[in-house]
Amino acid sequence: MKLFFLHVRSSEIVILGCSAMLISSIALGQPKAASPAPQMQQGGAHSQSQTFTQQEQDFINKAAQSGYTEVEASKVAMEKTKNNQVQSFAKQMLKDHTLANDKLAAISSKKGYTPPAEPSMAQKAKLKAMSTLQGVEFDRAYAQDIGVAAHEEAVSLFKNAQSQLTDAALKSYVKKTLPILEHHLEMAKEMKERVSG
Repeated sequence: MKLFFLHVRSSEIVILGCSAMLISSIALGQPKAASPAPQMQQGGAHSQSQTFTQQEQDFINKAAQSGYTEVEASKVAMEKTKNNQVQSFAKQMLKDHTLANDKLAAISSKKGYTPPAEPSMAQKAKLKAMSTLQGVEFDRAYAQDIGVAAHEEAVSLFKNAQSQLTDAALKSYVKKTLPILEHHLEMAKEMKERVSG
């Protein structure tokens, strides 16, 4: 009877010992599992290759807001205009700027940066005022403000960025997008002449 009792006790000790080892390994494993997040943040904060410079962030913000302004204004134009050229231009802007916005967001997300996903407050105010216009008045405002003026600003922004950016992916984005913006500007100038006549 004594022997049986000892046998039970020794198996209980083995079970308890295993449980203690399992619990301690889980407890020890938890800090190790949680530690990669702070290490990644620390690495990102200290490593320039993992973050954008302030100048690059400013460019991303302005480019994104400009792109979203084009998209929002072009949606309104497609609903309001009866002019075929304005309709065609708006459709092209919607397509090209949506694609450009998506590419910029993808580049940004690789470094953990989230660009704006809407126009700036000033741009929103301009869009709101423009959306109250009707007919030829709307077409002229769209051609001037969104077609010509906004693309002149965008071309200038992208040209300046060529010499200011250091991130390879952003530089490639600028190189590919700038000719498209310059083409948009030429289209916008032609459209403005037609709707102003």
